[in-house]
Amino acid sequence: MTGALAVQNLTVRYGAFTAVCGVSFEIPPGSVLGLVGESGSGKSSVARAIVGLTPSRGAIRLGDTDLSAGPVGRTRQVRRRVQLVFQDPRGSLDPRLHVGDSIAEGMRGGRRSARVAELLELVSLDPRVAELRPHLLSGGQRQRVAIARALAAEPAVLIADEVTASLDVSVQAVVLNLLRRLQRDLGLTMLFISHNLAVVRYVSDELAVMFHGRIVEQGPAEEVIGAPEHPYTRSLLAAIPQVGERRLLSDDAVEASVTGDPAPPPGCDYRLRCPVGPAVRPGMEICETSDPAGGKDDRLHLAACHLAEPRAPT
Repeated sequence: MTGALAVQNLTVRYGAFTAVCGVSFEIPPGSVLGLVGESGSGKSSVARAIVGLTPSRGAIRLGDTDLSAGPVGRTRQVRRRVQLVFQDPRGSLDPRLHVGDSIAEGMRGGRRSARVAELLELVSLDPRVAELRPHLLSGGQRQRVAIARALAAEPAVLIADEVTASLDVSVQAVVLNLLRRLQRDLGLTMLFISHNLAVVRYVSDELAVMFHGRIVEQGPAEEVIGAPEHPYTRSLLAAIPQVGERRLLSDDAVEASVTGDPAPPPGCDYRLRCPVGPAVRPGMEICETSDPAGGKDDRLHLAACHLAEPRAPT
């Protein structure tokens, strides 16, 4: 079984609320897709649906196996090959268990003590940490334990959901470098989720930008960062702090941050917040009446925006 992960037309609903609407992407074996967007955009719902923690519709495939169909036993076996690391290790690690026991939960067969020690060393922790309980560790150490526990199941795909969001900046760098090393050395396929474009750019080959439950822009990471076509992506980029700048948001980003309810179909979901759309430019009826479709042949990458134009990378 290869480590290719393919998601097609994924939809997640919580009652009457649609958190994810028709999301599709594919991650080739051994590569990293960064999924970025503001809080509430549906990123974590995508992650939870892939590992089976949230009911969903659509197709989720690992290699040749459809994870959303087939015998329960077979699906459960294959789902072990997709592991999720949560944002908050304090909540995801059982406080009653020693670290070694938490890591060993996902293992099969013998040599558990030796394998736990190997995994702790793999994530740059002293094997003696296995005898401690999670509350005695720092936030960065707990997150590395959570990564070791995920690796204990020998996954083909690792999903990292905001794994650095609760950590200090210096500790974030340690965890990011660790993930990059593990992904490269173990040949992992990875879905890396964050609200921080700068962090996602550091680890990702491909980048997908989510807004209101949909992917609004997707392409090679350097192209999306260097030549963003969607106004929402440009607003996210403008929010990244720059050395020597007192203002963290550009004029466009300030306009884009105006609050408002998500726009209903059939128009563009982003239109009420768009800094170049009908809220600030009268006469943009197409944004009011037509749902934009990405993927035109003359574009650098996919962008679900009526105003997206062909660009050269910068």
